[in-house]
Amino acid sequence: MLKNFILAILALSITSCSIKNPFNKKNSYSYLECPQLLILAKASSINYKDRNIKLSKDINQSCYSIAEGDDVFIDITYFLENLQSENPIELNFKFYAFLTNKNEDIKINEFRFNNLISDSNQFQFDHQINVKKDVFQKGVKIFIGITE
Repeated sequence: MLKNFILAILALSITSCSIKNPFNKKNSYSYLECPQLLILAKASSINYKDRNIKLSKDINQSCYSIAEGDDVFIDITYFLENLQSENPIELNFKFYAFLTNKNEDIKINEFRFNNLISDSNQFQFDHQINVKKDVFQKGVKIFIGITE
């Protein structure tokens, strides 16, 4: 009796290990080295009323892809510094990101994001851009700027 019980447990454990779990669907993310990101000098600040709103040089970016996907996602977090005034403002502005090849002679894509500034001393914004994996692997550069 004990022998049959042990054999039954062994048989169940062997067969249960060979059954594939139908709920085990994990997306595998690969983090990648991000391309060079440059601020366009003419689009690095906005003069609005009595304020000079600048794009901070403190910019964070992370790049990743999903194993089954064709795209690379680039998350950009940037800050705006509001200088010179204590008067409250509300300002709509645009954040631009241009992707070029490494040689900067071919524009691959342009992204435009509309944003709203409300009164504060520093503003944080997050945007995501994407590019095809094969284009990303050949090498890209990112140029960013802000305008009214």
